[in-house]
Order: sequence, then structure tokens, then C-alpha cells
Amino acid sequence: DAVLGAYRRTPTDPRPLSHKIHAALNKVTEPRTRLPAAVRTRTEAMLNRCRAEARDVATAWAEILSDLPKLLEAFKDAGDLSRAEIERAHAYCSQRVNLALDELERHQEDAQRAADQRESRAGEKRGPRPQKRVEEPREDDEPFTAIDGGDVEEHAKLDREDDTLLLRLVQRMRGPLMRGKGKEALVYEHVLVDEAQDLSPVELAVVIGTVSRAQSVTLAGDVAQRLHMDNGFTGWDSTLSRLGLNHVAVEPLKLSYRSTAEIMEFSTAVLGPLASDDPPAATRHGAPVELFRFAHAGDAVGFLSEALRTLMAEEPNCTVCVIGRYPEQADIYYDGLKKGEVPFLRRIAAQDFPFRAGVDVTDVRQVKGLEFDYVVLLDVNESSYPEDDEARHLLHIAATRAAHQLWVVASGKPSRLLPEELRDRGY
Repeated sequence: DAVLGAYRRTPTDPRPLSHKIHAALNKVTEPRTRLPAAVRTRTEAMLNRCRAEARDVATAWAEILSDLPKLLEAFKDAGDLSRAEIERAHAYCSQRVNLALDELERHQEDAQRAADQRESRAGEKRGPRPQKRVEEPREDDEPFTAIDGGDVEEHAKLDREDDTLLLRLVQRMRGPLMRGKGKEALVYEHVLVDEAQDLSPVELAVVIGTVSRAQSVTLAGDVAQRLHMDNGFTGWDSTLSRLGLNHVAVEPLKLSYRSTAEIMEFSTAVLGPLASDDPPAATRHGAPVELFRFAHAGDAVGFLSEALRTLMAEEPNCTVCVIGRYPEQADIYYDGLKKGEVPFLRRIAAQDFPFRAGVDVTDVRQVKGLEFDYVVLLDVNESSYPEDDEARHLLHIAATRAAHQLWVVASGKPSRLLPEELRDRGY
């Protein structure tokens, strides 16, 4: 009982696995823990093996991702994932983790071989040179042959999401993350996370795991502005519950200082059933949101070229963002506007905004958190913005980038996400 108590203080003991094993091992070796000698020896040996396994993060990561029954159990309440999708993910992960473990083993063998060689060179002065070891070739050392007869060497590559899983496993198995290669724990007194809705619960858990015992954290985000529909963030209540923060209160912000009331009304309308029951109120009014309809994109380019030339002549210090849903749309309109001699025109493809006056042409995934005086939404038609949740969120994000005026351009049939009143009065 004393050993088990040292291992698990409470049913929800938050200590890392290796720390709990170390505490149990200390209890076993205490003189006052009166265990029979044979039991003490076997228990100590078992705990030492467990302590070594508790530091093997890579193997734990591989076992989790390749254990289909455990994956099915973990995702049984994920209504947006079918069994077939989980099985496909399992097949992919099983293949990739085996490659990763094989490559890790090769790196470890290379490191050991280099250490042996250094020791051998250092020992030459102390005795005869040791016999060189001859290694047997490994089956997985055989190169792959491509269709042209050439050799292809396959390397293991981690997905971006694996970084988060590995970091979280380090926290849960070994303890706090460390700064660089030193022994100083990575601990912050307070952490503020912006755009929290675009982080998964696991990513948030890694960040929260870096704060001090005071657990001082601020999470800021807008569920309506989700860019990622598959990251597990479905709402504040469910996410806080997964993080063990059920006691934390959510404080909604009541005012929107960026956009006018007309823009806020439009951006709330496109959310449809996803809109909050109590959306933030605007602090000022401005120009109405306008819809301009064209038969072809070429007609839209001609209209926008003239309008933007006039605007930049009258307001040379203003900022304008022309936003398509897809990068390809931004490319087409940028080329057209460039031929239309729109001044101060820039194509933004990798969030490399200069934050100065001019006309930036980009896609909606580049503009999160930014603000412009004027915004033009491109090709807001049924093909670009169908009636689904992702399209609603993206259209809402794009619209709320505008501070003073918003134009909506549709080549073809306008999206049904647009308010019916706007579709009826569009030019």
C-alpha cells in the first residue's frame, strides 16, 4: 500500500509517469518499508525497467499511433470521424512510425559506433589496436529501386502534428520541457494564447504545461473565426473540459471596435446557424455592404481596376485587401489588376504583408488577425462558398477584416450564404 500510494497519490495524479515510478522506487528502497527481501528485489528490478520505458517517448508515440483498438476507443465520441477514416489513418501511421523507429535505431547505432571509434583511438596508446568490427548487412539497408532502375533511399519524416504529440508525451512521461540542451525547465509565470480556436486541445495542453504552479493562463479566441475544422476544437466548453479546466469561466467580449455595424451585421448573417446568440455590437455605423454581380471574372477585373485606381488617387494612404477564397483566384485577379494599372499593387502569398498603404491581393487563409480600411471579397459565388460550415467560417473571417467598407464581388451565381436582401439588391 505504501508503494502504491507513492506511485499514485490521487486517482487524477498529474505527475509525469517517470516521477511517479521514481517515487515508488524510493519507497521500495526505504529501510522502513518492510518488504521481504525477494519481493523487494523483484519490485525494484521491475520499477527500474518501468523507469527506463517511461523515458522512451518515441516507442510510446509509435505504440499509440499503431494501436487500432485504442484509437477506435479514443475517437468513439468523435462524430465527424468514421471507422473507415480512423482505419486509414491507422494504416498510414503504422507505416510511418515503423520508418521513424528504424531510422532512429540507425542513428543510435551510428552514434554508438562513433563513440566506440573515439574510445578506440584514445586507447591505442594503452594497448594493441582492437580488431575492427565487421557488420552484417541489414534487410532494411537494401535500397528501393525506382521505375528507371535508379536507387531510391526512403527517409522517415514526421508530420507537423507529430511535434505536438511528442512534446506532450515528454511532458506526461518525463516531466517539464527543457530549455535547449540545458537542465533548466521551460516555465512561464503567465501565458497568453491568441487565436486559440485554431489550436487543438493537445496543442493547448502542451502550452498550458509550460506555466508555473499558479496556472496563470489567458486563452483568447473567436469560435466563429475557425480556420481548421478538423483540429478537435469544437467549442470553449468541450475544449476546457478536455484540458481539465471545467472550473474556468468564459468571458465573452461585448464590443467590436474594428468594423462598422453594417459589416458586423453582414458577417454575422453569413454564419447562419453557427452565429452566436449574443454577437458583439459595433461602436459605429458606416457605408452599406455592396454586392457587385458579373457574368465573367474578366468583367469583374475591369470594374475593380477602375474603382481601385480612383480610390488610390483619392485616398493614397488607405489600405485595401482583395481577398479570394483560394490562392489561384488571387493569382488571376492580381494579374488582371496589374494589367489594369492599379497602383501600389502587391500579391501576398506567404503572410508577407508590408503593412503600408496600397492594394494587397491574397487568399482568406493569409489574413487572420489583420485589418484593412477597405476589403473586396472575390468570387463569392456558389462554387467558392457553398452552404457548408467551412465556407461560412472563411467568409466570416474575410468580411471582418474590413474596418470601414466592404464590397462583395460575384462572377456567376452569388453564394446562398449571402443575405437574401443583399442578393436581391446587388448591382
